[in-house]
Amino acid sequence: SGKLSNNIRIEGFVSNRGVYSYIENSNLSDFIKDSDLTDSTYLPFSIISRRDDNGSREFIGTDLNSSTREKFNLQQNDFIYVFSQYDIDFINSALLADALGLLSEEDKRKLDIFYEEEKQKGQESLQNSENSSIQFENSRKSFIPFEEQNQEEFNLRRKNLVKFIPDDRYPCKSLKYVAKFNASTLVSNLKSLKFSTSETDISDRLGLNEGCPKIFEDNPDLLIVALENASLVSGEVRKPGFYPITNNINLKNLTSFAGGATNLGKSG
Repeated sequence: SGKLSNNIRIEGFVSNRGVYSYIENSNLSDFIKDSDLTDSTYLPFSIISRRDDNGSREFIGTDLNSSTREKFNLQQNDFIYVFSQYDIDFINSALLADALGLLSEEDKRKLDIFYEEEKQKGQESLQNSENSSIQFENSRKSFIPFEEQNQEEFNLRRKNLVKFIPDDRYPCKSLKYVAKFNASTLVSNLKSLKFSTSETDISDRLGLNEGCPKIFEDNPDLLIVALENASLVSGEVRKPGFYPITNNINLKNLTSFAGGATNLGKSG
């Protein structure tokens, strides 16, 4: 920890991830500018991890709007965690709902089918890897991926995701953490989540999952903090679910992050 003294660390879905020297009287906008954000950066909620007087870390929620960044003063040794839309998809996934015990029996059966398909894909991927090991050795210096498996890994890295753990009911470390996390109030709040609207069902929730968000795999506590600060967007929106926000975010902005209104919602 002494090596990181007086530094600011930025992690997550921004173009300037890394460790920076702390600037006296600096604010969030000094380290994260508009050009550092991407189309898939989730603006309504980020987390600042700050060391308190006892050496422990507290988690502070903030949004990434320009005005908020200009007003949010940083301190030495702050960690800044920036989420992506892919991380929010994971929060609203069937995999996380299963880890929290929120799925119906019918949805659990659909999830079992999903796991079986993922297992089959994993076995096929392993077979392809063995068959092409020599080809890989000859091609490893090439910038262009030479097979579909490499393309899949590239796509995961682009979204800051990591591969599922094969042959496991909870294929992400963060899912295992949540499954063991005992917070009855949090779980009871999440039970109000309804997956089905006129255009969205559990199958869509399965399709959200390409891999495990690296930000949650490295820091599973962040997943709990995000859930504790989430608001429910339900009804006729394309991606109903829980969206972590701060008090600065209004419902209209939140609906846009939920994919906008469905056709029925627009007509109604």
